[in-house]
Amino acid sequence: MRFDLSLLMLKLIDLSLLKLKLIGLRILKQKHFGLSLLMRKRFGLRILKQKHFDLQILMR
Repeated sequence: MRFDLSLLMLKLIDLSLLKLKLIGLRILKQKHFGLSLLMRKRFGLRILKQKHFDLQILMR
């Protein structure tokens, strides 16, 4: 009986570890998504600055 219980506990621990892994992966994906959005924003700002710079040159 004790043996069965310990096996059950091990299975439960494995399941919780799997859940943690899945949650961790989800968080990683979200962070990656956030990073890519940040990069896009920065890239967009750079393009805007470039256009502004080009406009200033044209205005002279």
